[in-house]
Amino acid sequence: EHLLVVHFLRVKGILVDLGVKVDYNVIYGIIIYQGVTMKRLDLIKQIIARKEQLNITIDNLAKLSGLGVRTVNRVLANEDVKLSTIEGITNVLGLDFAGNEVITIEKLKKQRAKQKAIFMASLVQGTSALEMQGLDKDNVNNIISMYEKEFLEGKYKNTLWVA
Repeated sequence: EHLLVVHFLRVKGILVDLGVKVDYNVIYGIIIYQGVTMKRLDLIKQIIARKEQLNITIDNLAKLSGLGVRTVNRVLANEDVKLSTIEGITNVLGLDFAGNEVITIEKLKKQRAKQKAIFMASLVQGTSALEMQGLDKDNVNNIISMYEKEFLEGKYKNTLWVA
């Protein structure tokens, strides 16, 4: 399990003994996750670096993580936000809560290309079905493969992270 025991939490200036199991917690701006301690600023730097590596805009990161643009900007500016907000962003970027890579950049790109390719193929399939010319499974898979390739290395690769 990914749980640890947090012994103390600062509440209104007083340290409180919790002694409870939680997924993560912040004490004095320090993040403790899976037994790893790091400063929140270090995590934010990891998030920014990963965002830049993937070439994801703030607008698209917000859409993909289900957050508002202002909220994402607050995270990147190291302002106080809910831990679930940070977790939502790290999940999109393939990082764990401590900023460690859990999904490689290459795998993230392939997953995103597949998602977008399936969406595009569903549009084609839907249009064809309306015209009574539904595509068989092999043709749909060929369309998905074609779009995946275009999103990874073709003319659509700059739109991979557009939400």
